[in-house]
Amino acid sequence: MHLGIAALTLLFSFWPSQLPAQPRGSELILAYPGVGGTSTILVAAQRWGFFTKNKLNVQTVLMRSSIANAALMAGEMSYFAGVGPASVSATLSGMPSRAVWVIGDRLTFELIAKPAFKTIADLRSKKLGVIGLGGTNHVSLVMALEKSGVNPKDFTIISVPAEQSLQALEAGHVDAFALSPPFLVQALSKGYRMILDIGASVEMPVGGLTVMIERLRTRPDEVKRVIMALQQAKQAFVKSEEEAIALFAGLQRMDRQAAAKSYELLKRSFSANGVPTRTGMENIVKSIQAAGRFSGRNIAFEEIADATLASEVARELRYKVE
Repeated sequence: MHLGIAALTLLFSFWPSQLPAQPRGSELILAYPGVGGTSTILVAAQRWGFFTKNKLNVQTVLMRSSIANAALMAGEMSYFAGVGPASVSATLSGMPSRAVWVIGDRLTFELIAKPAFKTIADLRSKKLGVIGLGGTNHVSLVMALEKSGVNPKDFTIISVPAEQSLQALEAGHVDAFALSPPFLVQALSKGYRMILDIGASVEMPVGGLTVMIERLRTRPDEVKRVIMALQQAKQAFVKSEEEAIALFAGLQRMDRQAAAKSYELLKRSFSANGVPTRTGMENIVKSIQAAGRFSGRNIAFEEIADATLASEVARELRYKVE
């Protein structure tokens, strides 16, 4: 049964397109898994005209990774705006897809707890919130806990939607949460304490673009234009600080001060050229194997990523590419 645009409208939240009307069926559907800070780049690409500039008609739709994978396989989705354990696991499970571009190469997640907790040890046997089990947020937390010298099994890890993270903390449903901007900044402003800097412990891509191999093979020019639009939007987001902060504040419904703090944290995480790195992708694979999946399997970079088009875009925009 086809997912269908009508069904998607009922199930998921769309950001309104800023594109002029185009022939029916010409639009590209780009799914994204959450409303965190990195998704702002997708909105910037639409609202600041970068998709249009690159002759693209793109609709963005909020969709869980598992459903997006099925939609990609069925041909109902054109692109998935995510590169992480969930997308790579899908590729290794047989989905013919590749990571082709990344937003950042440093995670912005931090474990935030109630003021009563001062160390990781204080949180043993407590409930830790993450945004999606098996995804980047969850896997990076587990890796950071291990690097800090504690056993992740000493904690109860619970999945909570990003938009409900602060409510979960305030209501006591969880004692700590692995958060990124803007929710990280909001939590800190409410007096919650930073217990563990996950990004400093784990080098891993955050955000990006996953594409089916068939589209890479048959529509390389289109894929390259999508990457170009996103990379240009990221470039503008970094260079146009006031406009970026205003966009971020409006999308996340926060005041300028909080938006400015979130902006600085996000900008620090961005990969300059957007090219997937071997180290970052290898860490995703290691995290998946550490969880008991695909263990003992030697996985090459080329099995999960294709950096060719992102490298071409980076060179055309005069970024350094190794």
